[in-house]
Amino acid sequence: MPPFIKIVDKVINNLEKFFSKRATVKTRAREPDPVLLRELADACKHFKSVIMEKTLEKLEEFEYESGGDLVEWLREQADTLEYDAINERLANI
Repeated sequence: MPPFIKIVDKVINNLEKFFSKRATVKTRAREPDPVLLRELADACKHFKSVIMEKTLEKLEEFEYESGGDLVEWLREQADTLEYDAINERLANI
């Protein structure tokens, strides 16, 4: 197989992988699960990053009628290690 064809084939395979990940349909939920939010707050309080990541992944599995912006904000804060901000925001849950 000529080198150009190999490159094009690789690009197409990568695009297929990319779009298949994007095409997943999320389950709809009314709002983020308060149990998961408390779990996330507790993980932040004790700096348990593995539990934080798993909990955020569970929260991100859904498309929310309300509260989706909270989940996006929580992800941004976790990615920048803003644990105190997460604790403050989730303190009343």
